[in-house]
Amino acid sequence: MIHSAPAMAQTDAPAAGVTIDTVAGGAFPGSLPALNQFLSNLGGIAWDSAGNLVYCDTAHHAIRRIHPGGSVDTVAGNGQTGFSGDGGPAISAMLDRPQIPRYDAAGNLYFWDSQNGRIRRVDVHGTIATVAGDGIPYTAGDDLTGPAGVRSLTTVADMIIDPAGNVYLSESFYRIRRVTPDGQLELFAGTGARTCQGCSDGDGGPATAATFSNPTNLALDGQGNLYIVDSAATTTAPGPSIRRVSPVGTISTFWKATASVSKGGITSYSLPQGLTADPAGHLYAIWALQGPAIVRLNQDGTMTTVAGGASTSSGSSPDGPAMPSAIAPSSLAADVQGNVAFIDGNLGGSVEIREVTPQSTLKTLAGAAPSNAPDGTAARNAWIDGLGSLAFDHNGTLYIADAVACTIRTVDHSGFLSTFAGTGMCAYPSPPDTAKGNLSPVGSLAFDSQNRLWVADYYLNVYRINLDGTLTFYPTRTPVSGTTGQIAIDAKDRVYVLGLNSLYRILADGTTLQPVVLPPESGGTGQPSDLRGLGTDPAGNFYFGSSSAIYRVNDDATFTKLYNSGVVSGFAVDSAGTVWAGNCFVNAAGSGCLGSGPGFSGDGGLAQEAHITGGQSQFAPNGNLYFVANDRVRELIGVESPVAAPTIAAGGIVNALSYAGGAIAPGEIISIFGSNFASSGVNTAVNNTIPQVLGRTKVMIGPVTAPILAMTPNQINVIVPNMDFGVSSISLAVQVDGVLSSAVAVPLAAAAPGLATSDASGTGEGAILNEDGSINSTANPAARGSYISLFGTGSGLSNPMVPAGALVLSTPYPAPLAGVTVTIAGQPAMVQYAGAAPELPNGVLQINALVPANIPPGVAAVTVSVGAIASAQQVSVAVR
Repeated sequence: MIHSAPAMAQTDAPAAGVTIDTVAGGAFPGSLPALNQFLSNLGGIAWDSAGNLVYCDTAHHAIRRIHPGGSVDTVAGNGQTGFSGDGGPAISAMLDRPQIPRYDAAGNLYFWDSQNGRIRRVDVHGTIATVAGDGIPYTAGDDLTGPAGVRSLTTVADMIIDPAGNVYLSESFYRIRRVTPDGQLELFAGTGARTCQGCSDGDGGPATAATFSNPTNLALDGQGNLYIVDSAATTTAPGPSIRRVSPVGTISTFWKATASVSKGGITSYSLPQGLTADPAGHLYAIWALQGPAIVRLNQDGTMTTVAGGASTSSGSSPDGPAMPSAIAPSSLAADVQGNVAFIDGNLGGSVEIREVTPQSTLKTLAGAAPSNAPDGTAARNAWIDGLGSLAFDHNGTLYIADAVACTIRTVDHSGFLSTFAGTGMCAYPSPPDTAKGNLSPVGSLAFDSQNRLWVADYYLNVYRINLDGTLTFYPTRTPVSGTTGQIAIDAKDRVYVLGLNSLYRILADGTTLQPVVLPPESGGTGQPSDLRGLGTDPAGNFYFGSSSAIYRVNDDATFTKLYNSGVVSGFAVDSAGTVWAGNCFVNAAGSGCLGSGPGFSGDGGLAQEAHITGGQSQFAPNGNLYFVANDRVRELIGVESPVAAPTIAAGGIVNALSYAGGAIAPGEIISIFGSNFASSGVNTAVNNTIPQVLGRTKVMIGPVTAPILAMTPNQINVIVPNMDFGVSSISLAVQVDGVLSSAVAVPLAAAAPGLATSDASGTGEGAILNEDGSINSTANPAARGSYISLFGTGSGLSNPMVPAGALVLSTPYPAPLAGVTVTIAGQPAMVQYAGAAPELPNGVLQINALVPANIPPGVAAVTVSVGAIASAQQVSVAVR
């Protein structure tokens, strides 16, 4: 709860705050057929019984469906990052990187909502619900079995559902668990613990007594056998294996790596991936031959390559014969017709969904010919697949580099798209002499003082698009860094090119290339290999960054170090000297990021509460910060509006219940008093965890953002992260929008116990429950010899190590590592329970103690100690 703050000077109300919106891109291209959809970062595929193929679009937090005729619609997810929607329409729900879609026999779709830590289900009516997982990451010591909705899951590598409706989960912690149709989580295979390094065991015995090293893919055949890819050796197999659990629960090795080449050409120790089975019980997997291949594993142990096997050095093979062919599969799904679908391509870039037909031909189902939104589309309703860079001309028109389509698009002042350069076809190795021809993939953009656009492309070309549309190339192909290239232009029209471990500038006459001498950050060579980004400020000063520092380049090509903090992409610098790389910033006060986490959400609201993934950024003439993220251009509004810096009062960091200052402990609820903390509010749990942002405000404790319970403009109640920091003191700072307070060094202690009081004053009558659950008071005293429940905070590290702010739902409940003792009226009181308060945020301590029978009636003093550290406040309980 919020306490009364000490008197302090009043300040003017804070500004309205930094808000966020989308300017262009990010829309679902619902009108496009599957072949014209741009696909990347897919989280798995699955067939339904009607011949539709679903895929998890992790980049857009949605699950989409390809119909046999080629149309595409959305099955789940509204495109925004988060957790919501259980009990309602799945297409209105918020997901967070969905993966592993799987259908059951009744047509219900299950998937792993990976960043929400849950298995969710979309039923045949389109309603979404959680099947397993409480949203809180698994911690060693958590119960592995019990009600599935209040148990934590670790990373799920694969999932399969049997005809009876049991959902099997392959987890990275050496086990297979399953969710039964009545909602219970059971241990199906593995002990849940590692017994030896890099090995597995247990063949011939019950699966629940077996050990796994790292189980990954799963498949079920028609006889009820469960197949498990185990990435390390068993006692009977020297390398990776596929293990089989029979319907009666006995485990054996179905396939094992050998030191020789097998009948199917499988090389020794290669790891099978992407395991799946067709209705006839044939298993399919991905193996590395000369090139990646899809292999059928027959029940007699023989193997047959059905697709692939050729080198992929020249890319994937076109549609046609599956054998031999060049493919790069990453996920498999077999349908009732004998088609085996797979994701083909690099998951870090564009991919296609293809299938191997029973006639042994390759057929592309989606992603073969991605198409962007046409000219004239409202930018906010557009889809732009290869966004990588942006720039503004002198008229304030936004220019966008589209690397996939090899075009440069513009967004005019009315908000509509048009094509400025390129045809939509890509050129290699360089474009022709006019912007109306084919361009090579565009990397970075910048305008000079004459409103001419300079371009660096993926093939090391640096050229200028003149006002008449012709192209002028710099005569020497500069060694542009990486694949995308980065350029920037200063106030004197000098063009800076980020090279391979080097930085060059082209003088305004366009004929001289000057090296910029670089800081000796790699063994004193003067040529660091970790250059990261370029940027300019509104005055046209030029900056560059490495992984550890940010520098301003002087007129004579020397440089000045500004900040000991790195950047990772193209950045912009505001008029106050703050460096912005997307939503993250650094200045003399330190560094931070706007937003509640990566992803996409929050348009039209406070930037601090939005999900944001930041990329290359640029200030617009109107002062707003634009940046590329999630196939979108987003805008931060109000970044340069003056905001009074938050201030932490001297001695203003105290235990939130006792008001005691001094050292703080892991997991303790503390109050921070000060000024300019923005608006008032109370946080409620999202996905069973208290958020780390409230309104415009964050609190940084060391390297971690802490959960905020409640706040006013002068006080914040926050939970110290529940972790062993390994230091004797730690820095604490408050961030409001993009403005940081001065950091305060706070000592750390193993514990800092404080008890809740009935009037929130920190002393006097305790906030105590009697044995019958009623509130203790002088009018309602506790009987001697009965139990009372005390509530407090500051008990230090616990076991299990549940994150601070997570609701305490799963058993066993976290208990302090140090012992807890209680005295009442100076007499020891037996402690029945000391640990986290069930269903409250972790950080709240509950103690059930027995009132000594031999103390006198009346008001009795209560003291709690954690280890050797006692509560210093005066708290009392009424007894009779």
